[in-house]
Amino acid sequence: MNLKFTKMQATGNDYIFANLFDADNFKIFNETNWSQIAIRLSDRHFGIGSDGLILICPSDIADCRMRMFNADGSEGAMCGNGIRCLGKYVYERGLIKKHIICVETKSGIRTLYLDIEDEMYVKSICVDMGVPVLSSSLEIGSFFVTPVSMGNPHAVCFVPNSPSEYPVEKWGPFLECHPQLGERSNVEFVQIVSHNKICLRIWERGSKETLSCGTGACAAAVCAIQQKGMENKVFAEVPGGTLTISWNGNGEAVFLSGPAEFICDVFAAN
Repeated sequence: MNLKFTKMQATGNDYIFANLFDADNFKIFNETNWSQIAIRLSDRHFGIGSDGLILICPSDIADCRMRMFNADGSEGAMCGNGIRCLGKYVYERGLIKKHIICVETKSGIRTLYLDIEDEMYVKSICVDMGVPVLSSSLEIGSFFVTPVSMGNPHAVCFVPNSPSEYPVEKWGPFLECHPQLGERSNVEFVQIVSHNKICLRIWERGSKETLSCGTGACAAAVCAIQQKGMENKVFAEVPGGTLTISWNGNGEAVFLSGPAEFICDVFAAN
């Protein structure tokens, strides 16, 4: 049996989506081992290729529910780029025709604000990412690392030069699993470019280096605002594009804005 999936991307962070709203699909998928499906489909040589798999599910407490699996099969709690893709999907595919959509995640309910053109197309999505939780900075080897929770764990490191010149593939896995952080973490290597712009590369737990990470960009921007005195609206340049993050300080929610795009619909053999 061929199963239908949709591939989407947001600033180069690409995910495969499965629509579990459809009753027939839900029956087919209900007993599926999603962790193994995520590993198989995310493989860029023997599968569809992606940074992970996202399920769009019915919810009893919100408009829909998002489940997200990394490329290694581990289930994540939140995904800022993935949830923007989800917002575009459910609106343009007619599942939820609202300009404001509430999504249930493992990190709680997140609210999406859709910028709609001609009542048909989603131009961009702004997400209320919740209130960040910053911990005291740690000295790990030569790094000064700030742990930040955006519903999932991050480790933010400021670097003096362009992250494009930084050996992320060496130090990303080192910090991801470092025992001082307490749990596997996403790692951000961040450069301050100006009073309202940062540049970063991201090592994601479960997916290795990716072109973008929405929660990672939020964690980096929060640290830049609090520790480096940047403006409350920050433009985060990642290898896959630019994200806009707004934060008004302690106790306030972070807002993440950016585009999302369809790539293709795919039928995969079961």
